[in-house]
Amino acid sequence: MEIFEHYRRIIQTLTQDESWIEWLQYPYEDDTKRYNDTIYCRTGISRCALIDEEYDWIVKWDYQDYEFCDREEAITKSAKQYDLEDMIAPALYVGKYVDEENYICLNLYAYPRAISFSSAMYSDLSEEDEVRVAASPLAKRNELIAAAFIQDWGFDKFEALSEFCEEWDINDIHMGNVGIVGGRIVLIDYAGFHANSEYSSDVA
Repeated sequence: MEIFEHYRRIIQTLTQDESWIEWLQYPYEDDTKRYNDTIYCRTGISRCALIDEEYDWIVKWDYQDYEFCDREEAITKSAKQYDLEDMIAPALYVGKYVDEENYICLNLYAYPRAISFSSAMYSDLSEEDEVRVAASPLAKRNELIAAAFIQDWGFDKFEALSEFCEEWDINDIHMGNVGIVGGRIVLIDYAGFHANSEYSSDVA
């Protein structure tokens, strides 16, 4: 697959550097490691993302025995049944990268590369709404995301996505987990916040 081959070549280039080998083996949580002006890795608490800003796709993989990418692939398949697949950045398993010499094994999932979400893109918000959003970093921040989804997709689709999120226990929607794909807001990180691969509803 083209996406796998693209990132396989990048990873092979990265592993010419000892510091990258160690980082790919034992990534730091909530960290960013940059290779050059366009290629870098970013981590959260459970996954790594390898990003080439000159390519239309990124890849992610789980570490520490999590299976959130696999969960997102299952959510992607379910979203298609509800005609909601355009409202998420779909997860697609593209292959396993194995480097036995350097003890690296990565199950790679591809996602379309998104543009960062910005409130400035949604000028229909009134000044009063913007003040209320800024006043609360949690509840009103989600209210801004809701306003953006309604503007880009319409209320009916927003309501359907809300019900879908409840059904799948997608419980971690914030500014960092949405982005712009094809000119409209989508979910880009929608595994939720779960204890482990059984997709427990308990907050870890």
